[in-house]
Amino acid sequence: MSTTNFGPNLDNWNKEELAKERRRKKADPADFNDPVALKVRWEAKQYNSSRNGSLKLRLDPANPDIVYYRLRFIETLIPMFFCLLGCSGFYLVSYLWNKGGDAVLGAVICSIISLVFAAIPFLTIVPNLKPKVFDKSRGCYWRGFTRPLFVETSDSVIILKDVHAVQVLVNRNEQYIVYELNLVLHNAEAITVHLHGERSSVKQDAELLGSFLGVPVWIL
Repeated sequence: MSTTNFGPNLDNWNKEELAKERRRKKADPADFNDPVALKVRWEAKQYNSSRNGSLKLRLDPANPDIVYYRLRFIETLIPMFFCLLGCSGFYLVSYLWNKGGDAVLGAVICSIISLVFAAIPFLTIVPNLKPKVFDKSRGCYWRGFTRPLFVETSDSVIILKDVHAVQVLVNRNEQYIVYELNLVLHNAEAITVHLHGERSSVKQDAELLGSFLGVPVWIL
C-alpha cells in the first residue's frame, strides 16, 4: 500500500519524526520473554518512498467481531478536489493550444501540471481501495471486497488462531520514515498488513488490534 501526505510542513514533520526515532531507546526482543520474539525478523523492509498511510484501524459499529482498514468517503474528498482541478486545467490547455504562437509553451506547462493534479487520486485512493478486515466470527483476516469462500491461509487470507503477536517495526532514512504493522505467526513469520508514517497512530492501531485478537503487542 502506498499513500502520500500533502502539506507545506511535510519535510519538517519527517525531520522531527526521524529525530525522535534516533533519540528513542530501542527495546530488546529478549525483553518480551517469548521464544518467538527471538526468531522473528526485527529489520523492517526497505521502501522506496514515504508511506504515510492515512487509514485508521476501526471497529465495525455494526459488528463487534470485526475491525478493519477501509477508505471512507470523506477521505477521498481532498484527492478528488485536486483531480477536479487537474481536469479543469485541460480546458485552459485546449484554449492555449488553439491560440497558438507563444501560448503553446504555456499549454505544455499547464498540461503537465494538470496531469500531476489529476493523478493524485491514483496515488492516494486506488492503493487503499481494498479493505483489510479482521473478522473473529470467521476466524480470519483478509484483503478484498468480499469475504473469502474458504477460510484457509493464502496470499490474502490469514487464520487468526495462527497469530502469535502484533509487531511494529520502523524503517527510516534521511528523507522519510515508515512504520510496519505486522502480524507475527506462531512459526515466527512476520506478515505486514499496514504501513504508516506516524508512530502514535500505528501504535494506537497495534494496541487496538492486539486487544481485539487477545495477543501481545511488540514495539521495537
